[in-house]
Amino acid sequence: MNRGQKEQGAAIAAGPKEPTARLSLDIPAELHARFKAACARSRLKMTAELLAYIERRTTELEH
Repeated sequence: MNRGQKEQGAAIAAGPKEPTARLSLDIPAELHARFKAACARSRLKMTAELLAYIERRTTELEH
C-alpha cells in the first residue's frame, strides 16, 4: 500500500461509509510543497484537510 492509499484509507475510515470518487488536479509545484509542509508541521493529513475544505466550500456554494 502506498502513502496515497494510506491517506485515502484514513480519510475514508474517519467518515461515513459511502462510495467514493477520485479527484485529480494539477497545482503549481510550489503551492503543493507549501501545503504539504504546512500540513506536516500541524501533523495533519493533506487528504483530510482537502476533504474538510471541499465540504465547507460546497455547503457555502449551496446556500
